[in-house]
Amino acid sequence: MRLIMIFIVCMIGISCNAQKKFSYKNIGEYNLKTFRKNQYEIDSIKSRHFKGAIDLTSYLPANYSRKGNVDYTRYLQNGIDKNSIVLMPNFPILVNYLGLTLRSNSKIMFQGSSKLIVKANNEELYHCINIEGVKNLEVYFANIEGDRYTHRGETGEWGMGFFIRHSENIKIYKPMIKAFWGDGIYIGRDKGIVSNRITIEKAMIDDNRRNGISVIACKNLLISNSLISNTNGTSPEFGIDLEPNTNTDILDNIVLANNTTYNNNKGGILLAFDYLKGKEATPIYIKVVGHTDNYSERGIEFAIDRSYNSSLLTLKGEISITDSRFNGNTLSILTNESLKSKIDLKLDNIYINNSKLNNIKIKSFIDNFVNGKVSTLNYD
Repeated sequence: MRLIMIFIVCMIGISCNAQKKFSYKNIGEYNLKTFRKNQYEIDSIKSRHFKGAIDLTSYLPANYSRKGNVDYTRYLQNGIDKNSIVLMPNFPILVNYLGLTLRSNSKIMFQGSSKLIVKANNEELYHCINIEGVKNLEVYFANIEGDRYTHRGETGEWGMGFFIRHSENIKIYKPMIKAFWGDGIYIGRDKGIVSNRITIEKAMIDDNRRNGISVIACKNLLISNSLISNTNGTSPEFGIDLEPNTNTDILDNIVLANNTTYNNNKGGILLAFDYLKGKEATPIYIKVVGHTDNYSERGIEFAIDRSYNSSLLTLKGEISITDSRFNGNTLSILTNESLKSKIDLKLDNIYINNSKLNNIKIKSFIDNFVNGKVSTLNYD
């Protein structure tokens, strides 16, 4: 029976891949006023948090261009290095693959017409905004665009918008992140230090090639009221991907609240823990509340181990998914084959195509999840 289920799901996947070619969907149907910055809000935050701020325009060379066609990376970096509270120039600026490296105990605000555009490059790994080993940083209204349509290479998948590692107490408010060769936002660890207390609020992340947001390792992460859409190009192609790289990574107190994933090629949220297993693995704690997915191939996919680590201990922890809605998916919720899990999974108040799942279906899915059986929640 188990082999039959695996075969059916595989055939569904093959059929979907054969029939479905990704098509970008305009996000205009959503009330984008929630995500777009407006002058009133800019002025309000500027008066409260940016008194005495230095406008980085003063660091640009004479006769600078306002067209976003000249690389001013080193000039902006010089201003950031010398000042703790800064305003981005109020016009588009080109930056190279090194991007801008932000500093601890600082604040940066993008003004109404501020924008960073990544210069075409052939790098497998780059970042537009680099946050590594940083504490106490606030970034408001970032508007950044990658080079996925001008990229000069064909290899790699790590051209990132925000690149955050081993950093603490980071707030990113209302960023607009578009068209990166890899992820819109990447959150991980380095030098044995896991990122901690990261807040991303009201983000609009669109048309990135690998993932909208990748979370490799983090404690106390809040992603809220954000829209992640049209992720496509290279695997995994999810809106939000929680996927540790090693069994010593940590996913502790991860909260995804009131986010919308929309038309991402493979899925809305991926929970993949293949490498987070064994005696040293820390239990995971993840809460998803108020999630809506429209038109992604899958709303939520679990990949607890995909039977990669059969010799290791089963993973422990808690995952809660409540008050969520899935519309127009091929598969709304899917769990893959795995070892028996010790994860406590809670599903409550789940709607698929406007119909509420009954407790019998939910209980059956959770039983299959715990026992490592392929299972789906979907309405025909």
